[in-house]
Amino acid sequence: MTKFYEYKGNCYKKIDDVSVKNPVSREWEAYVAYQSVEGNIYVREKNEFKRLFVEVNSSEELLSKFKLSDKTGIA
Repeated sequence: MTKFYEYKGNCYKKIDDVSVKNPVSREWEAYVAYQSVEGNIYVREKNEFKRLFVEVNSSEELLSKFKLSDKTGIA
């Protein structure tokens, strides 16, 4: 199920939990990949994402906003 989050008045769609290799420690770290309504994709450290982003209820209007702007084909 697609989850949506709000941060600083903007809405984002969570894509997935991902791993990113720290270039200094060379260890894998937990991150979250998420997408803006405009189609931009970002990653943020998982604990920071959980702390800053608030989950919002999905609606047909919200789903349609992401479907109209989806550049990646990620559902």
